[in-house]
Amino acid sequence: MAVPIPQYLRQIGVFRSAKDENLTFSIRCTCGGETFTLLKNVPKKAKLSKEDREKVSATKKWEREFYKRIAGLPFRCSISDQCLEDGGRKITVSRRSKNGGIYETHTFKKGGIPLGFNEMNALCPEDYTVIIKAVCDRCKKEHLIFDSRVHGCDAAENDKKDLEEYLFKTRNERVTVEISIKNYWDFEDVEGNGNEGFTAGGYSDMFNYISIRAVTADGKKLNVHRDELG
Repeated sequence: MAVPIPQYLRQIGVFRSAKDENLTFSIRCTCGGETFTLLKNVPKKAKLSKEDREKVSATKKWEREFYKRIAGLPFRCSISDQCLEDGGRKITVSRRSKNGGIYETHTFKKGGIPLGFNEMNALCPEDYTVIIKAVCDRCKKEHLIFDSRVHGCDAAENDKKDLEEYLFKTRNERVTVEISIKNYWDFEDVEGNGNEGFTAGGYSDMFNYISIRAVTADGKKLNVHRDELG
């Protein structure tokens, strides 16, 4: 089965090319407009107390100095950053000789690091949500191009209700938009894997890879987002 334009983009998707599991298409607003201003979400930041801000700042400073220090180690260097059971961190740096043998190891435990691995993650949780919207320059209608929480193979079964709202910032202005997706799974494979009632529309939103590019008036292509989705 040929890779289809995702169901949620079908009204504005314009086919460009397809080969095997690859599909490339552009978008055209329902009003006919073909240039857009792209918006990308701004991940939320945790609100920290003055004390916690100081701890986070000290930890980041320690990390910068640590990596600056080991940058001068000769030959090849491998780094292991582990989470310990007590929430601390154990960073091990191994210098390797030219023949590949490890001949010196440095280990830094929690005592030398202001915050442990789990402590840092608890205070500053990573937000990997990616949301991209295109606002038509002609009619100002807003189109959702990609939301990592609900689009793509890994997100296909996520609950689409009660999603968090985000602030957005302008990424590119007055550009055309080119999208490429890949889907390594055939519809029959997905349907036959215990997914009774699976539809072609649902299949079209289960792509494994997406690349979104902004194309300027002079033909320059700018990467907006590229993601392997499972």
